[in-house]
Amino acid sequence: MAIADFPAEVGTGLSLVNTVPALVAISETEVAYADASINELRTYRTDGDTWSLVGAGLAVTFATPSLCALNSTDVAVFDGTTAELQVYRWGGLSWSLVSPGTAIATAGAGSITTLNANENYTDIAFMDVTNDDLRVYRWTGQGFAQVGNDLNLAVTAVALVAMDKNTVALVDNTNISTYRFDGTDWTLIGAALAIGGIGAASITSLNKNTLAFIDAGNEDLRTYRFDGAVWQQVDNELNIGGTFAASAMTALNSMDIAYIDDVNEELGTYRFQEFKTQPGPYNQQVLNKLS
Repeated sequence: MAIADFPAEVGTGLSLVNTVPALVAISETEVAYADASINELRTYRTDGDTWSLVGAGLAVTFATPSLCALNSTDVAVFDGTTAELQVYRWGGLSWSLVSPGTAIATAGAGSITTLNANENYTDIAFMDVTNDDLRVYRWTGQGFAQVGNDLNLAVTAVALVAMDKNTVALVDNTNISTYRFDGTDWTLIGAALAIGGIGAASITSLNKNTLAFIDAGNEDLRTYRFDGAVWQQVDNELNIGGTFAASAMTALNSMDIAYIDDVNEELGTYRFQEFKTQPGPYNQQVLNKLS
C-alpha cells in the first residue's frame, strides 16, 4: 500500500528552544529530554495531540547529551564533556541521580542505546567520536562495567539504535551499517549503505528491521529497511525544513516518533502509518518487559 502523505506530523508541536537535544521514550506517551541550553533533565508527555512538561526538571549541565532507557524509570545519560555514564531515575514528578558516574577515558561526543535487558542487568551499546570504539557496557544497579571487546571504527559522527537485543544500526558520517554482538565481539552484518550529503544524524527503530532517520545535511525524515544483507530507503520522505545542526528522535510505538531539532525548535510527533507492526520498536519492548 503506497501512502503518499506519510511520514507526517500529527497533533501540535510544543515550542522548545534548544541546543543539541536528546530524547528517549520511557513509555508510549512520555519521553526523557535533555539539551545543552536548558541544562535540565526533563519529562514531557503527549496526550496524542499536544506535548506538555510533567513534574520538575533536574539541573544537569550538558554539552552533547545522549540518553537511553534502562527500564521505565531509569535512564542512562552520557555526555562527552563529563565523559561519564550516569543513571537518573524518574519518580513520576521529579528526577534523581541513582549512582555516581562511570568514567570513560578520553571519550568525546557519543551515542548510547539499550541492548539486552533483564531483571539482573541491562546492556547498552556505546560509541564516541574520540575513542572510535563500539562497546558494550553492563548496568547491574551499582555501576557500569565493559563487557566483551571493542570494535574500532573511524568516525567523525555517530548515531546508534538497537534493532534487537544484540544488533544495532550505526550511522556515521557516510553510511548506515549493522553490527551484531555475540557476548564477546562485534561483527559487521551485511553491507553498509552510503548516504549522500549526510550531516549529524538521529535515528530510532520502528521495528526489528526498519528505522526512522534524519540528518542535518539533507533534512529529510526518511525510513530505511534492512533485509539481513542490505539497507535500502523505503517509501516517501518528508523535508522538515530549516538548516538545523542537531536533532533527536525516539520511537513511541511502531508508527509514531517524538522529534525535535535546534532550528524549528518544536517537540512534535511524526507518524509512519505503514509500519504499524508488532512487536514494534525494540526500545518499547524493553520498557514493556521491565515495567
